[in-house]
Amino acid sequence: MKHISRLTRTTFALMTYFSLPFVSFAQPGTLDPTFGTGGIVTTVQTDAAYAVAMQSDGKIVVVGNSYIGNNDYAVARYDSVGLLDPTFGIGGIVTTSFLNGFWNGTEVASSVAIQSDGKIVVAGNTYYYNANVIGLARYNSNGSLDSSFGVGGLVITANGAATSLAIQNDGKIVVAGRQGFFPPSPTGVDIALFRYNINGSIDSTFGTAGVAATTIGDYEEGNSVAIQNDGSFVVAGYSTTAGNTNFALVRYTTIGTLDPFFGIGGIVTTDIGNFYDAAKSVAIQSDGKIVVAGKSGPGGNTDFAVVRYDSNGTLDSTFGTSGIVTTNIGTGNNEATSLVIQSDSKIVVAGVSYDATTNYDFALARYTGNGTLDASFGTGGIVTTAIVIHSDYCGSVVLQSDGKIVAVGSSFPPNSPGASTDFTVVRYNGNGVTGLSEADNEQTGMSLFPNPLYSSATIQFNSTIKNGELIIFNVFGQKVKSIKNVSTQTITFYRDNLPAGLYLIQLTQENKIIGTSKLIITD
Repeated sequence: MKHISRLTRTTFALMTYFSLPFVSFAQPGTLDPTFGTGGIVTTVQTDAAYAVAMQSDGKIVVVGNSYIGNNDYAVARYDSVGLLDPTFGIGGIVTTSFLNGFWNGTEVASSVAIQSDGKIVVAGNTYYYNANVIGLARYNSNGSLDSSFGVGGLVITANGAATSLAIQNDGKIVVAGRQGFFPPSPTGVDIALFRYNINGSIDSTFGTAGVAATTIGDYEEGNSVAIQNDGSFVVAGYSTTAGNTNFALVRYTTIGTLDPFFGIGGIVTTDIGNFYDAAKSVAIQSDGKIVVAGKSGPGGNTDFAVVRYDSNGTLDSTFGTSGIVTTNIGTGNNEATSLVIQSDSKIVVAGVSYDATTNYDFALARYTGNGTLDASFGTGGIVTTAIVIHSDYCGSVVLQSDGKIVAVGSSFPPNSPGASTDFTVVRYNGNGVTGLSEADNEQTGMSLFPNPLYSSATIQFNSTIKNGELIIFNVFGQKVKSIKNVSTQTITFYRDNLPAGLYLIQLTQENKIIGTSKLIITD
């Protein structure tokens, strides 16, 4: 009877196997129901989230500022299903004040990055008496301030503002933003890049006393920084001259001098053709091309704007129209605030869309490598998400290792007495792996025997894998098992406690999917 029962279950599994084409993907761009409530998490009594970073263990770190206390830095950490992480701070949240409760100070964390040792670096600004002060904080993995950084975990740099940070391979920290003050006038405000040593001290070997500042027009500001493979820095933002604002890019060498091989003397400005063009985010493709996203339009009616440059700063003619793509999402203001590049070279741009009446929504657009909207994503390449009926703002986007897309920002429910603006985290399906794929073993370079399996199977690859990861998904697209550091042509896969059923095995290397295969487990 045992033999007959097993045979019956195997037959059923094989029937399921061959019915696989009827198992559908969740469309890329749909909300991920395994995260929060229907793909959305809101955390009350905070102000706004502006940046997000992924830890290597899949936890999500979100930063902004908080109404609790005195408008302080706020850092929240969530687990892979959207729950606040109780091992971080107090119930998953940390707030930090640089001004110690000084009554007219407002402190906003604008960027976050994770060090290789798991420590969390946050950059932002404090404002008091019309002065701008950059504030850096470094936290241990449990949310406590790192006493080996600056003074008690905090670093303050006067006469500047921070919008973005990145960490070099050697651990040094670069912060992009501006140098100078807007009040009483913006004249003299420049794009700037600040560099700090690992301990938080300013790096005097970089630029002038640790700062590389560049004047382009009447005033300018850097909004995002990316580090190239050669260690050079690309800062993207805007420059305004005689009331006309354009995309502005500056590339600095590893020592903080302008790169003469980029644009004109290290500077590139791009007039997309409207009164107001401003770059908000920059990323470097694997081939060295530079992708920049922001907004473009005549005053109160702007569109998403995405521009791609060759590595020398010239517009890439193979992208959009002479290197430029604009996308009108809502009927009012649309602003791209952040972008990421997928392993398949598709470009995900996130921001906010306004319908010109009362509603601001999260907005995402995905583009193919030539700049056309990706029709497989959302509706014609576009997704909008209303968290509440009134005001939602998306400030940053990041990719998970499984290709899912995490966007963060804030939402504010209207006409609600005592209501607060909330941290908002939204997760979207990215590459469609929420059901099983229809990939054939012969096409993936991966073979399994036996399949169906009872307790274990041998998995063989066509070539040697280096530091790969084998991920197993169930029929709902949930990751149920992972084997890391795969570095051989043959491994043994053990069932462990996985129940009988149909699964997808996905092999990744350097965050790229290089093989998939179907798997049946039977009792």
